[in-house]
Amino acid sequence: MRFDRHARFEGINFTSRKESAFGRKLQREQEALPLFAEQIASEQRGWDEEKARREAASRQTLQNWRDLQAKHWRKLRASYYAMDAETRARCREYMKAWRGPCNPVNFIYIVEGFNGVREARNKELRERDRLLREEIERKLDAEMHQQTLLQA
Repeated sequence: MRFDRHARFEGINFTSRKESAFGRKLQREQEALPLFAEQIASEQRGWDEEKARREAASRQTLQNWRDLQAKHWRKLRASYYAMDAETRARCREYMKAWRGPCNPVNFIYIVEGFNGVREARNKELRERDRLLREEIERKLDAEMHQQTLLQA
């Protein structure tokens, strides 16, 4: 199975410009409410604490993304291997010719095209769309009828 590798987290590049911008942000927050400047200053984080917070948040975001990707890959592989051998072979040939990105989104597009899930979902969506349009049409007809009664 083909998939695109993702670069590993290398950390955030903290520069002196970022540090000075952070210092200016703290200063602006204090100047915005001069009567509470001391209280605001006591509640603000220092640069080292902010760097650690940003680094941890960045790592956690990346890990959440990788976990989500892995979860989708596992689900999709199970769906792929649930197909019969002939359908799986046709799907495999299609995937070999695929020139787009090899990620779970594209993989699900391919697999669901072969196992019929996409067509079933599209059919359900078309039916919901039809019902919604009928409901809107009924409401518009009732509203138009109400307006004609008010004008008469």
